[in-house]
Amino acid sequence: MLKEKTNIVVLDDGFQHQYVKRDLNILLTDFSNPFYKDFVLPIGRLREHRKAAKRADIIIVTKCPKDLNPALEIEIKKRIRFYSSATISFTKITYEGLINHHNKKHL
Repeated sequence: MLKEKTNIVVLDDGFQHQYVKRDLNILLTDFSNPFYKDFVLPIGRLREHRKAAKRADIIIVTKCPKDLNPALEIEIKKRIRFYSSATISFTKITYEGLINHHNKKHL
């Protein structure tokens, strides 16, 4: 029997599991409610204190507006830097329309 080696395991919502050995920690934070403005459960949505962001290798600010003001981006980076020295990236969602999966035509 041939055993295949697993090279990558992606954990969704695994940042707080500190006993899992990993090579890369990616922290996602929502543009409209960034971790540095949020609180630990039950008051907020965080599962651990904001200072845990120091373990992140990469922090991705998600769901940013299409026309994100460069000055606001700098301010967000400054606020994140208070908690982490991780690489910071910004993402946005772009909708391309609906596709009929039966005939692959755009609606």
